[in-house]
Amino acid sequence: MDKKENFMMNSELKNGIFVCLAVCAADGLISQEEEGSLEADFEKEFAVDSNDFQKIVEMFFASGDQLEVFLNSVNDRALRKRLLEIAARAAATDGLDISENIALQKSQAYWSQSFA
Repeated sequence: MDKKENFMMNSELKNGIFVCLAVCAADGLISQEEEGSLEADFEKEFAVDSNDFQKIVEMFFASGDQLEVFLNSVNDRALRKRLLEIAARAAATDGLDISENIALQKSQAYWSQSFA
């Protein structure tokens, strides 16, 4: 995947952002620290600008979908690995809650068993 690819045209990356947001939201909220970490990482790794990132955050909250829906939408193995790293880093910014840790483990287990 080209780092500079326009992410708005790439639904897999958008769903990857949703995965990261869902992991961070597993404790009941997405803190400013978590959101800031995600925004910075997606800008650095995928050239996602702040406005586009904020639109995706709004779409996430409006969707009401569960983590599994987003996990099903990311097929690229290399992207999955990067997403788990980004989500873990973001969730840890305000202290990794047990529910966030469970969401990370669930994501890892789900992806290790699907799309093999």
